[in-house]
Amino acid sequence: HMASKPVWGDVNCDGDVNVADVVLLNKWLNNNADYAMTDQGKVNADCFNPQDANGGAVDASKVDLTKTDSDAIIKSVVHLITLPAKG
Repeated sequence: HMASKPVWGDVNCDGDVNVADVVLLNKWLNNNADYAMTDQGKVNADCFNPQDANGGAVDASKVDLTKTDSDAIIKSVVHLITLPAKG
């Protein structure tokens, strides 16, 4: 596994953080066998209590993706919070 620097919240790696990223993360959380997420996408999705809140490169295999990450992304999309978030 290579280490990657996060682009907070950009789960689908299209350069924009929006509802599509939340949808992809939620689908992956519900059934990660049917929805592919790239290693970079996993690093980007891990935006609530991330491995390195300073945005340093991290190992995608060690990210802990949960509904809290999804909630943080949607809150950032509607400008309630700034990523990464801490709890």
